[in-house]
Amino acid sequence: LPTGVPGFGPPDAPVVIVEFVDYQCPYCRKAHEQLLPAMREHYPDDVRVEIRHLPLEIHPAAAAAARAAITAGEQGKFGEYHERLFAADGGPLVSSTFERAAEELGLDLERFQRDFQTREVGDKLVADVLLARRLGIQGTPGFFVNGRYVDGFRSAATFEGMVDEELARAS
Repeated sequence: LPTGVPGFGPPDAPVVIVEFVDYQCPYCRKAHEQLLPAMREHYPDDVRVEIRHLPLEIHPAAAAAARAAITAGEQGKFGEYHERLFAADGGPLVSSTFERAAEELGLDLERFQRDFQTREVGDKLVADVLLARRLGIQGTPGFFVNGRYVDGFRSAATFEGMVDEELARAS
């Protein structure tokens, strides 16, 4: 597994869920609000959720939002920033919103503004998009549970069944 992928949960968890997200996708928001909290609650030590970006062309602000999240990650605040982008009261996905969120999270705003524009941040986003294409992912959210593909939003029970199977296999 590639290291340095932002996510939630223990890095050595036996089950890794990779999620490809688009910050303007309503089903990604639904997964964020319903699925991820259930995974964290039921499997605090056994599941890691890693976030990859797949901004879809139909969502004009999604690529900038992904860049902002990656940029926040450069200062160690990816998780908090990711949460903020999905928050209902987060505001529109525009540069002033991204900067306000960065400021509220205590990021170095000048560095955030500078890093947002860098090729390194762009390359990280492109790497995720190319990975999604190589894996054949067309839409968001797209998930892999220890390598098993799940297309689109599903109930927490669906994922719990898969996680339980993976845990049984691991033990």
